[in-house]
Amino acid sequence: MNKKVNIIVPVTALMLSCLFIFTTLDKKIFDLFMLTKKDIPENEKIVLVSIDDSSVENIGTFPWTRDVYAESILLLKELGAKNITIDMNFVDESPYKILIDYDDFLKNSIAACQNVNIPLIMISGRQTTKYDLDFIKENFSIKNIEGINDTVTPEFDSIWPCLDDFTKGSELSGFVNADPDTDGSMRRLHLLAKCDGKYYGQLMFNVLLKELNVTKVKVSNSAITLFIHDEENNSDREYVLNRDTTGAVILDYPSKSFVDYNLITAWNVYRLKLLENDLVQNIIQMEEDGFFSYTPDFNSPYAACNEFIKAKEKLFEKASTVSKEETAELFDEYLVKKNHFFDTIGVYISSLSKELILESADDDQETIDYVNEYFDVITSQYGELKSSREEIADKINDAICIMGTNASSTTDYSVTLYEKRFPNVGLQYILANMILSKQNFVFDLPWWISVITAAVLCAFLSCLFGIFNKVNLKVLAGVGIVLLSIIIPFSLFKLFNVYIGVIVPFTGTMLTLISLIAIYIFTISKEKIFLQGAFGRYLSPKVIDNYIKNPESLKLGGQKLWMTAMFTDIRGFSTISEQLDNPEKLVSLLNKYLTKMSDIILENGGTIDKYEGDAIIAFFGAPIYYEDHAIRACRAAIQMKKAEAELNKEILESGESPSELFTRIGINTGDIVVGNMGTDNKMNYTMMGNAVNLASRLEGVNKQYDTRGILISETTQKEIGTNFALRALDRVRVVGVKKPLRIFELLNETEFTSDEQWALIEKWQKALTYYEKREYDKAKKLFDAVHRADKEDATAKLYSARCSEFIKKAPPEKWDGVFNLQSK
Repeated sequence: MNKKVNIIVPVTALMLSCLFIFTTLDKKIFDLFMLTKKDIPENEKIVLVSIDDSSVENIGTFPWTRDVYAESILLLKELGAKNITIDMNFVDESPYKILIDYDDFLKNSIAACQNVNIPLIMISGRQTTKYDLDFIKENFSIKNIEGINDTVTPEFDSIWPCLDDFTKGSELSGFVNADPDTDGSMRRLHLLAKCDGKYYGQLMFNVLLKELNVTKVKVSNSAITLFIHDEENNSDREYVLNRDTTGAVILDYPSKSFVDYNLITAWNVYRLKLLENDLVQNIIQMEEDGFFSYTPDFNSPYAACNEFIKAKEKLFEKASTVSKEETAELFDEYLVKKNHFFDTIGVYISSLSKELILESADDDQETIDYVNEYFDVITSQYGELKSSREEIADKINDAICIMGTNASSTTDYSVTLYEKRFPNVGLQYILANMILSKQNFVFDLPWWISVITAAVLCAFLSCLFGIFNKVNLKVLAGVGIVLLSIIIPFSLFKLFNVYIGVIVPFTGTMLTLISLIAIYIFTISKEKIFLQGAFGRYLSPKVIDNYIKNPESLKLGGQKLWMTAMFTDIRGFSTISEQLDNPEKLVSLLNKYLTKMSDIILENGGTIDKYEGDAIIAFFGAPIYYEDHAIRACRAAIQMKKAEAELNKEILESGESPSELFTRIGINTGDIVVGNMGTDNKMNYTMMGNAVNLASRLEGVNKQYDTRGILISETTQKEIGTNFALRALDRVRVVGVKKPLRIFELLNETEFTSDEQWALIEKWQKALTYYEKREYDKAKKLFDAVHRADKEDATAKLYSARCSEFIKKAPPEKWDGVFNLQSK
């Protein structure tokens, strides 16, 4: 694969992967990452007051009249709520105002509590005129804030608040704009917005600025830094809220449903008012019936009831007109008198009042039943009201209460990581928990960071693909880089709460890997077709596969290897050629022979160097090296001789040949230079060296010793061990080789050698020993015995004849027993 491909492929893959920037796939992957994140601990002092289906069913059709909200927030204040945030927009007057002014009632309740926070909406494209926006700007814009090159905070043209009566009585107001991502999921929330050069805070963010005693805020594109005053050390400490690339904060939802959040229902709160009303009505009725005229020695519950009702009326009458300090005093007075009212009832029902009344009934059963019934009712109502107030007080005391809707009939919902229908009031709850936990927020990096990451990984993948030669290493490296495109962002997310886009690096590396593999396969296929066509008849499939996997090996050059060479030739083939006297038949016969013999060589891992007429030149141990190359060569030779016997039957019966074919084979092992030799345009994978020459000589020596067809050198004999049956012949000195060597006739593979053959081999070895000791009489008898046992053993007959000659005329005393073989 050339260098241009290694550049073009990753660049193209990167460009294609960048198209995914414009999709929502990265957001989906981000969601998967968030699923692995440990939940932020929920603060017990953040409580949702949920307007759910049960609340709507018990209180009445939604939206409710505003006295319901007024009574509910008053009850929350009474029971210890630190502050009350209402996530509902009261932007229009009540439709029931012409009958009863519920707006005035809610206004007074908000003013009386002094801890109620209400929403506003940031808008663009239109102006609002019926609201006192100057009051909003003066009282609810963030004063102690500094923008430092802040270019990502969203800017709006105007503000759409609640009615002025509600806004001016509230403690705080903040925007509740919440825009989902392009795929419809709510993943982030803006904490700040600008209008007319001023900063405004998100509703819950404003609440928490006061809660945390924040003295200063600094805003940059990457973070909102809060300076929280430490009263103990009289110093400020910094708390950094990470912003995402849009300037928002990423929401960290707990891994559970909204209904499992820390909440109470609005019905549970408002029900206290209904229980209270019933109790008051019964106290009034008891007064009318004279129940309290018999108890002059303690305060009457009726008198206490009148006092707390008057205190409430006074509070609501003056809350919107007097100072906050005076309002607080009025609220405390109201609360004291209301608690006193409840206390007097408790004292009353636990006193002897009932007994005194019954004594005065003069056994009037109707009066007695009436008194008992009333005391049972008042006792039950008082007990239920007291326990219900205590239960809710335990949950909301000193808590941040957030009131909003999650009834199925309402529409203020979003899609989140855990719910397809998530009530937006939950966003205030999530944000409060996140900020109060003081943990690091998750944030994302710009899209171009993921593009750079993808570029580096694609380039690295392409380099590794070019460096490695083996296909498994190429694929392994590629898969490793693809996995890195996920592992790196995920590790950064887990360690530093930062998200780098995954889709571009992942698709970039995946496209790079797939493209490189496809190009590689296509290139290899072309090379394979060429190599198989060019070398299929000369090399084994494994050798060709080696060339395919390592095409760089197809270049000029050689190396010296310890390997085995083989030479074959057909005895008297010239005579057969003359007898056939038909070129087509001759070529057909030769091709049939060469095919069968070549297939055996290739099957045993050999490489065919070349054909020279009827001769085959081959070697074992290159280009794929086998430790058992000598064994493979000898096994191939044995198989060739067996195949020759079968072939002879076939060609004699068919008349393809006038006589049998007899193959002579020479095998030698040694240092051989092997490699591609020739020119760049025409080369041949061949061998050379003295060891090659000796193999060639041994093929010819078969003729002189009249063997069965296979001669191997002493070097080869040492390599093959005991895997074959063979017999030693003379020590000879062949043309071109000065050092004498022992030659061996290869007979069969050990496992296929019969007992009779082993007996003849043993007898041969004894005869040769006598022969080399010049005990020719003894040697001749044994050689003759071998020949008698095997009439086709012409080599034994040859040695017997030699013995006869040496008996008649002994060789010279100085003769070393080595025969000089002059012919090749």
